[in-house]
Amino acid sequence: MTEYTAQCRHYADDYIRAHHNGKSVVLDCYVDGEHMADPFLSPDTARTFARGILALADEVDGGEAKEEPQPAPLTVGDQVEITGDTGGLYFGRCGTLLDIDTGDTEYPYLVRLEGRTGGGVWVHAVRKLEQPAPAPADEPEAPTNPRLTHLHQAEVALTEYEHTAADIIALARFLAGE
Repeated sequence: MTEYTAQCRHYADDYIRAHHNGKSVVLDCYVDGEHMADPFLSPDTARTFARGILALADEVDGGEAKEEPQPAPLTVGDQVEITGDTGGLYFGRCGTLLDIDTGDTEYPYLVRLEGRTGGGVWVHAVRKLEQPAPAPADEPEAPTNPRLTHLHQAEVALTEYEHTAADIIALARFLAGE
């Protein structure tokens, strides 16, 4: 079966998968790795939608699609960057790939974080680093405060999307615990 997947550029656990069932084009929508919706589109509606997506992409970068580089194959021992995990606590952290569980589709990668010894953390997605990760700075442990986790998500949202002064004030109040 032919299928296409578009992954969120910020969260590896957010993506849309398109395929067909013989009568309709089906879009499976995932947020935090959970299946959230599956609209069934007629072929004509799917074509119109696809043309609209292409027009939006042209508005963003003004041109033709560039060939996406294929990710390097992963092997145990590789230096990797975590691109998807629960709650974003380890997102962007680097480490050594300790194991790949091919039977687990949710969290198949065991990564020992740089600067740590012993075991690792199971994560949803990783990207092989071409060069070894830089030596870690003295980093605090992953935040246990949910507000700090939301702070990372807010940083992404405020740098990537248009926002108003009211959005920033609401964020500041949330982070202050109001």
